[in-house]
Amino acid sequence: FCGNGSTKVFGREFVTEVFDLAIKMGLNVKEFYPSIGPSQWMIKIENKGIKACDELILLRFILTRYSEKYNYIKAEQILSGKQNTLEDID
Repeated sequence: FCGNGSTKVFGREFVTEVFDLAIKMGLNVKEFYPSIGPSQWMIKIENKGIKACDELILLRFILTRYSEKYNYIKAEQILSGKQNTLEDID
């Protein structure tokens, strides 16, 4: 399920920087890991309700700014949180 290896996972340095900055900013992020696609990553926010929404907005801002730094195109998809499968994607 999770990507592993240099030919399967791309952007680890990018996601590590974003995750570290999110922690420094006090966001309640608990984990990140490579997902199904080669450059698809999951970052888990551990709050609920309005606090989770606030943190998601801040995380999206960080992702956007670091995407510029690395010259990446950022695409977002929010999953239901129950299962991380392609069926969860709207």
